[in-house]
Amino acid sequence: MSSLMARRLDPRRSFKPLDLGNGALAASLLPDGRCVALGAYHPTHGWVTLSAMPPFPDVQRHAPEAVRAYRARLAAPDAPAMGLRLAAPEAAPQVWLLEGELPHMRWHSAALEVRVTSWPLWQDGQPLPAMTQRWLLRNRGDQPLVVEVRWAGACALGRAAYTQLTERGALPPLDDAVRAQWDGALLELEAPTQNVAAVVGGLPPAAPQRAEGRGCLPLELTWRLELPPRATQCFDLSYALATTPVAARDLLRAITPAQRWRSLGIALTAARQRRRALQPVPAPLRPLLQRAVAYPATCCAVPVGAGLCLLTDHMILPLSWTRDAFYVLQALVRAAPTEARDLVRRHLHWLFLIAQRPSGFWGRAYLANGQPKDQVFQLDQQCYPLLELAQYLALGGDEALVAQLRGQVAEVLAAIRAREAPDAPLVGTDETPADDPLALPYHFSSQVLWWYTCRQLDALNRCWRFSAMDLAAHAEAIRRAIWQHFVIEHASARIFAYASDLRGSAHAYHDANDLPTVLAPGWGFCAFDDPVWQATMRFAFSPANQGGFYTGPLGGLGSIHTPAPWPLGDVQALLFARATADRPALLAALRRLLASATWDGALPEARDAHTGAVRSRHWFAWPAAALLLALAQR
Repeated sequence: MSSLMARRLDPRRSFKPLDLGNGALAASLLPDGRCVALGAYHPTHGWVTLSAMPPFPDVQRHAPEAVRAYRARLAAPDAPAMGLRLAAPEAAPQVWLLEGELPHMRWHSAALEVRVTSWPLWQDGQPLPAMTQRWLLRNRGDQPLVVEVRWAGACALGRAAYTQLTERGALPPLDDAVRAQWDGALLELEAPTQNVAAVVGGLPPAAPQRAEGRGCLPLELTWRLELPPRATQCFDLSYALATTPVAARDLLRAITPAQRWRSLGIALTAARQRRRALQPVPAPLRPLLQRAVAYPATCCAVPVGAGLCLLTDHMILPLSWTRDAFYVLQALVRAAPTEARDLVRRHLHWLFLIAQRPSGFWGRAYLANGQPKDQVFQLDQQCYPLLELAQYLALGGDEALVAQLRGQVAEVLAAIRAREAPDAPLVGTDETPADDPLALPYHFSSQVLWWYTCRQLDALNRCWRFSAMDLAAHAEAIRRAIWQHFVIEHASARIFAYASDLRGSAHAYHDANDLPTVLAPGWGFCAFDDPVWQATMRFAFSPANQGGFYTGPLGGLGSIHTPAPWPLGDVQALLFARATADRPALLAALRRLLASATWDGALPEARDAHTGAVRSRHWFAWPAAALLLALAQR
């Protein structure tokens, strides 16, 4: 590792499994090299996994505590896992991230030293749904050593669990039958009714065996390896996912040793480029900002035909929200400006030409294949794709694509305006950006985003006519209506209401998900010194914001969706502190963010207000991306 940047992880920080991927595959590993899960794109199911976790019971899908417990189990130090088991280490394995991304583990037990390096595979420059682990075993003693080796675990194979707290679109139940075959050279697993298969290769030869069952299928293969004194033995253990066993076998067999090493070079070079693109970065923040780019680039950016789907995470919710994807894409663009146009083009292709809109609007969440998971209307999720398209030309984007998509822009605008209030240009929404139902249908931050989107679309409409509307005038009408209907008196101050029915009822609240509110002055909605906006934000970061603010040493702005402080709330606090030149508040927000991060730099959905421990969603691409964008703002 002498020629590589290798960051050793601090085991005193919050734990989570270690991630790697290449877009076609994403995996999460324990510090001893065993796999918690491997996932890959599937044309029918969106995302499929080979996992040691049993399938989530369908009867518990509307039981939030069961959902939270299942998610937490995936991230636990003793999470169910599959893979090679060797002698128990005398001390906890030491873990490094090579170039800040690829997991490298070391441990020893008596005379045996073990090193494991894991990386995804490519062939002819294209990512494969496959990965390799290089295992190095060294006898450090002066006597021959017999090593007991087991490949063991309970294996579930099939469609991802998609564990949502507020599910609004259940997928049909599937047969969870699994069968396994070890032919002495390859371990083959198949979910025959789901058209999913996995193969493990590179294991030592052993006697053939077969097994079959439902849910998690227990498997164990054993060997005895003899190591002479001071000798070293290496072998490469490889995993592949495909739709059929034959395809998975062919994929692994086609990978030569030279291609495996070239794949390692590809992964390290890409990681090094991402790391250098973020320099200079203050040392404490470096792991968080590296993760902001590396995680979506490797585990969430999924090629789908000519398009690119951006998942919110690969383990818990391998689904795409247009909201999350917008901010993640902006972070990727910041880190890879030379690739920016292609990234945005491919994502726009997925949004407009692959993601289905059976009711004319984008649903709440999507499978990677473009199938809507939850057919619910959220106003902000209609705005983000339009905003992305409007900004695409500013990047020097492909005019032919804009011309191709402008008719669909008109369709989406019509679907949005169909939900306008009878006497105001404000648009109702079924849910908040936290995916929660809304009693008062007109949501403040979504109206601000709608106003901003119309302003951005106006320039596009002047060049590529898709609407007879005067979008600039409509945007100004939206802005006036917001000021008319959302300014309320609360605790002796005038603030913007969180939601309104436009008939006199309003709700005073602010949520960590409502980034457009804190971004409003930068967009030109109001001045940074506007007293209503400043009072709104000060209310947001105070105990008066009931259900949205949580007290404690590491308290802050959060959400009733997961009652706890959220890193997204700290990003808002950071942005507000910069807007008001409040350096102590800015430093406090950064301290909370650092306290929230897990040992690999991941920012969760929510943390404990007293300890900083993860309360919800160890895997979540949006918060770190939002932090990167907030720090990049001038």
